[in-house]
Amino acid sequence: MLSGERIERLERASGWVAKNRSGLVSALIKSTRMRKMDHALYFCAVLLLGGQNKWYVSRRVCIMSCEDG
Repeated sequence: MLSGERIERLERASGWVAKNRSGLVSALIKSTRMRKMDHALYFCAVLLLGGQNKWYVSRRVCIMSCEDG
C-alpha cells in the first residue's frame, strides 16, 4: 500500500509532467533523431510513468516517423 508521502510525490511528479509535456515530447523527438535511444527511452518512460495518455505518446511517435520518412 502506498504511504501518504509517496502518493503526494507521485501527484507532484504527474503535475510536473503534465505541465512540461510539450518539452518532454520535444526531447523525445530530438533524442530519437540524434539516434540516442537510451535518452529517447528515458523521455518516453517519464511521459508514460508521469500519467500521460498512451494514445498521446504513440500519436506523437507516429507523427515523428511520418515527418522523418
